[in-house]
Amino acid sequence: TYNIEMKTDGLAENIKNGLSEAVKTDLYKSVDKVIKDGISSTYAQSVSYLKNAVNDLRYEVNRIISGHWWLVMPKWAKITAIVSVLAAIGFAIGFFYMVSENQKYLKVEWLYRYERMSYNADGIRDMMLREEAMMVGSKQEQDSIKALTVQLERRKHAERTQVYFRPSDSWTPESKSIW
Repeated sequence: TYNIEMKTDGLAENIKNGLSEAVKTDLYKSVDKVIKDGISSTYAQSVSYLKNAVNDLRYEVNRIISGHWWLVMPKWAKITAIVSVLAAIGFAIGFFYMVSENQKYLKVEWLYRYERMSYNADGIRDMMLREEAMMVGSKQEQDSIKALTVQLERRKHAERTQVYFRPSDSWTPESKSIW
């Protein structure tokens, strides 16, 4: 019995020591492999990210070099450029509109100059006094001339003869001035 117990204890001790050594060795190898794989995969992933960043940067630089600079511009710069172009177009349209308006006023001016010269000496003198009152006269003098003009137009029914003429000032003696 003593021998069997000794042999059983020795066998158990040998199995325990051998098994623990085997597990320790396998565990060390497994942990070592996991650490190496983790470091290797992290390094490979970092290198992959760097390669992607370099490729993206190279792609953007090639687009700039090849003339596709507008694709690389920031959004605020594109918006600023578009607004500037639209403003320039608006100002150009306004300028040409003003030029056409100026042409209309030039025609009216020539018509007015012709009518000025169709008066006799007394008529020219009266007209020049009215011109002076209208251009540099007081507000009451200007309103007086306007009221007289509206009264004459109404008496002669001039609104029926205004085919090409559209008055731009709708002033009448009945309208109340806001000033």
